[in-house]
Amino acid sequence: MDTPLMDEIERRVFFRSPPAHQQQTFNSGLPTISRPQAQVQPSYSPPTTRNGRLRMLTSFLSTGSSSSSSPSHPIIITRSGEAEPETADASLPRSLRHVQSFETTAYSVIGIPTSPNAKEELNGLGRGGVMDGSDAAACRLFKPQPPPQPHNPYQHSTPRKILSKIFGIGNGGNGSVRGKSKRMSARRDADVDDADYPLDGEEGELIDDEACFVDAKEIYGFDILSQLPDELALHVVSQLDLHSLIACLSVCRNWRALCLDAQVWRDLFMHEKGWKVNTALAAWKASQRTPAPPFITYSPSTVSRRLSLSFTLPSLASRRLSQYSVTSSNPPMTRPLSLALPTWDEGIVPLSLDWKALYMTRRELEQRWRSKTYKPQSLRLSDHRDSVYCLEFDSIHNVLVTGSRDKTIKIWSLATGELRQTLKDHHSGSVLCLKVIAAEGFMVSGSSDRTIIVWDLNGLGKTGGEVTGTIKRVLNGHAGGVLDLRVDENWIVSCSKDAVVRVWSRHTLEPYCDLMGHEGPVNAVGLQGDQVISASGDGRMILWDLKTRSKVRTFEGHDRGLACVEFKGDHIISGSNDRKIKIWSASTGECLHTVSGHDLLVRAISFDAASGKLISASYDKTVKVWDLEFSETDQIAPAQDGSGGEVVVGKKKTVTATCVREFKDYHTSHIFDVKFDARRVVSSSHDESIVILDLGEDLDTSLFL
Repeated sequence: MDTPLMDEIERRVFFRSPPAHQQQTFNSGLPTISRPQAQVQPSYSPPTTRNGRLRMLTSFLSTGSSSSSSPSHPIIITRSGEAEPETADASLPRSLRHVQSFETTAYSVIGIPTSPNAKEELNGLGRGGVMDGSDAAACRLFKPQPPPQPHNPYQHSTPRKILSKIFGIGNGGNGSVRGKSKRMSARRDADVDDADYPLDGEEGELIDDEACFVDAKEIYGFDILSQLPDELALHVVSQLDLHSLIACLSVCRNWRALCLDAQVWRDLFMHEKGWKVNTALAAWKASQRTPAPPFITYSPSTVSRRLSLSFTLPSLASRRLSQYSVTSSNPPMTRPLSLALPTWDEGIVPLSLDWKALYMTRRELEQRWRSKTYKPQSLRLSDHRDSVYCLEFDSIHNVLVTGSRDKTIKIWSLATGELRQTLKDHHSGSVLCLKVIAAEGFMVSGSSDRTIIVWDLNGLGKTGGEVTGTIKRVLNGHAGGVLDLRVDENWIVSCSKDAVVRVWSRHTLEPYCDLMGHEGPVNAVGLQGDQVISASGDGRMILWDLKTRSKVRTFEGHDRGLACVEFKGDHIISGSNDRKIKIWSASTGECLHTVSGHDLLVRAISFDAASGKLISASYDKTVKVWDLEFSETDQIAPAQDGSGGEVVVGKKKTVTATCVREFKDYHTSHIFDVKFDARRVVSSSHDESIVILDLGEDLDTSLFL
């Protein structure tokens, strides 16, 4: 390192005035810092050699004391600029001398306290809690440093950063130094004594090893996130999983702000399997929020892109504000950020929600689903006077509808269990099945009296009050009791004890076709698009095409008659009197997996394809929760060209099913039907009751689907 540069560094670190002939600013590449200059006693003579001065500067920055060629007189800088020598036994070997060491990043060099209670104020900094002798002298160098203030022109870089700049400048920035500097760096990092290394020369210089070149610079991680635009940094952070995201919260303030941004937690939420929100309700809730919006300063032509990430509502860095300009002839001003942000697209949940809280709430809810020790809150409804065969509920509209052997349909409040309406004297037989579209006030019910009634329901969307039901049409055609129904925007599909599947137009309520092919009662049907699956007591399932009104394929594999079926995506799930649940591929007809676990007939199943969650109810009085995992692997076959190789001829689908929870002892007899959503399981039974199991107690799950 050049001697003028060394003089400048010593002057800036020790606050010594430059010589008279160097009063002008020294162009060393270091920032100019205006500090009160402290004078050093004339008796102090700094080392004159390059290595001695470098070692003295290194020792001062790392331990707070100078270890120059006169180690018994380290320099102590005081507020008045005076220097005080520390008494030490120079006769002792260097390795046996005691040197008080402090972390200089947490302390700053100050003067000797002058208050009457100075000694008491310094107590506790030494090893034994009370300082005297050399400990007191050493500790006079340091005092806890208050938190740094923003834009402080007197704030110094940490000693390690200063040393890094020193070594970088002194070695041309190439990072290659000789073995002597390697040992010096190791000594600084490990805080070991000079006696551990061979010495040479009067001033104790380390031996120069010309055959070893190492990088003496300390290795610092390069924070690339701080150099990226906010949008790109957020995109990078959004790829992390939960555990990595939590770890990044502790890296630095900038990373913490990025990790707490609403976009990151929204993406994390949306990437979870089966986690969904009600977008319409989310948009409405976001519009009702009234916290004071964050403010930004903008000019008439541009909106600043580099925004503080400490705000959560709404997310700042996740919007590309540069494309939104504010045209005005007024001077720069401050206005709410929400006025500059674009509105979210239809169907996209807004960022102004507290997505971190939503994520943590949903995660807690999922843990309750899988916890075998958590007992959900239960609500029993017992207003029916006979077996409850069927149920439907809608958590968005807070409505539960049940049909019973007592020939009535009852409408309840899902949240409170309040009975809102009883529809009676319309069916002359047991109500065996029903389907409800609460948003449209549409309902169909099937009965053992062989009729299907189409209803208009008014008042379902209200939080309370009476619901009225008006008969829109009665559909006739079955020769036996109507056992199951399915409805979508185009079709009404019914099945009956007469072994026939009938299809009706949803728009005209006129018959479309009859599907016949079963040899026994058709107990359940599934509908998806223009395809219908029917499950019969004859032990078979048939897939039908409504466009051609013909049979696509037949599924056989159960040992006894089928009682229930679900049709979602390419998967068909069936429950049977053989106590088994089977999962099939609709496109190939292959049975992918067989699930065993119930002790009696599997009467009802409910399946959510997005989450892979399957709920089954049985005559054994239990409700089981299954986690289905679907995967595909390459199907290999020998090559046909005679080369002896192998080729991929297709994909093989595999399914695994794990029982994660069982609910029992809630019903005293056979369970006939079961439905579920994100937080509830609702079941009906031969014991004339409906049981609502709520796993979301004390959690705000209003947005979850």
